[in-house]
Amino acid sequence: MTMKSFLRLATVFSLGLLALGFGLAQTTTYPVVVKHDGGEAKIAQRPQRLVVLGAISLEVALVLGLQPVGYGSVPPYIPENSEVGKPIESIPAYAKLIKTLPVLVGSASEPSLDAIKDLKPDLIVSDVRFAELNKKLDDLAPTLGFNFSSVGAWQRAMDAVGLATGRMSRVVEVKRNLERSVAVNKALLEGVVAKGKRMNIFFVTTDSVFRGGTGSDTGRQMISLGFEVVGVNQGSNLDKVSLESLSLQRANVGLVIMSAITPAARKDQIMGLLKKSSISRLFRYDLRPDRLITGPISEPLLLDEYTKLLRGN
Repeated sequence: MTMKSFLRLATVFSLGLLALGFGLAQTTTYPVVVKHDGGEAKIAQRPQRLVVLGAISLEVALVLGLQPVGYGSVPPYIPENSEVGKPIESIPAYAKLIKTLPVLVGSASEPSLDAIKDLKPDLIVSDVRFAELNKKLDDLAPTLGFNFSSVGAWQRAMDAVGLATGRMSRVVEVKRNLERSVAVNKALLEGVVAKGKRMNIFFVTTDSVFRGGTGSDTGRQMISLGFEVVGVNQGSNLDKVSLESLSLQRANVGLVIMSAITPAARKDQIMGLLKKSSISRLFRYDLRPDRLITGPISEPLLLDEYTKLLRGN
């Protein structure tokens, strides 16, 4: 690693310590009003019984050191034979962080309200896109809702849950660790970026191909690593592209992200078309079932894997 890289890392560490030293990690005073994507929620006292709906909500809770009493599932994060109203047998992707297995309350989008009510929650974290569900959840406990399909949602959720539960010092620590991960991976990729940093990002599903922009999570991640995401409108999330246009793409680097359920023949077809383009260096990343989301636990893992891929490790 170069001296420049070490200086960058030292700066990141210093900023993290300064943030802690100057009181950015304040203790929550109750009652507190917490803003979320769906509005505001008044939290009367420190929550003790948290129900989370969806894997990103679960990641936010676990990374803050919280053990939810209930969990609304998103496959493949729990065994298929788990029973609603009973403790989940295991959640393999997060096994090291879960000390007390939560009760399964059903799916994240259609949970059992009775199962949630039986847990007597004093805070619920949900997806604001399920508007009717959130209205019902508000009757059971203060609910923080976030649009987890939008960029930056898990960061907003972590800030809100941290404030609601009095864990702001942990929020600062998680952010500092993520900055460290970004800085380390960016330093490792200096040689790759120096060869040409203009990047096209492609997402391949079973029936479509999308070009990712600066408004996508992957676009944001690649920009943080030093690349310039091109080929879509500024701030765009995903633009659908035709198979015919794939051979016309131009960039220094192409990152092709394949859905976990995309057939092998289709993956080979897409890669074959892109190899005919003017993209200088082409990299393929096959999503695994446990890499379908971006949250405070999964994002650093993804950054590490992208770095290894782009460096040819």
